[in-house]
Amino acid sequence: MSATLDVATSIREFCGTLRGYRSHRWYKEKPCDACRIIYNADQLQYHKGYNEKNPEKVQSWAKAKYDRNPKKQRESTNKWRAKNMENEREYHRAWREANREKISEYGKRHNQTVKGKTTSAANSRRRRARKLCNGFEPYTEIQVLELYGTDCHICGEPIDLNATRKIGELGWEKGLHLDHVIPISKGGVDTIKNVKPSHGKCNIKKSFVI
Repeated sequence: MSATLDVATSIREFCGTLRGYRSHRWYKEKPCDACRIIYNADQLQYHKGYNEKNPEKVQSWAKAKYDRNPKKQRESTNKWRAKNMENEREYHRAWREANREKISEYGKRHNQTVKGKTTSAANSRRRRARKLCNGFEPYTEIQVLELYGTDCHICGEPIDLNATRKIGELGWEKGLHLDHVIPISKGGVDTIKNVKPSHGKCNIKKSFVI
């Protein structure tokens, strides 16, 4: 058999094994389906083992590759996701099912931090506005304070930015709350134009009045 690139694929008795795949390569043939499947599975297992043994090295390599051309890497990732959307969803769905306790524990730890509480509150406001089709736009507490200052817009007194915000804890009355001037439940939008800083107690009192 001539060892050229145009040699037709031959089926041998050991096809479907790594030996069969190496035989195709030796004769410069295109591997048969059975050999290609077994080779891909072997390579996947090899890379999985290597990644588990060398996580820092793999992360460093991936970061260096991304830093060389971030735009190209994002385009490549988006293209792959577009082609494998269903597989990726199934993978993440299976991972969440197998790691429910880990996800719950991470969520609890994250929400205990100041950043986590802020993010959780913002997500809650956004969900309520989206559910009622009121409209919303991204904004941060810092943007609200820079725009309206640090005085309560209801009573005009200064807000204690270091005070706790959790109702019932010591000093919560003077803590910072973001008050929707027109409540979301009354059709108000979740945008910076409809949000102003207030005391926790003033915000609660207002909700009872409305």
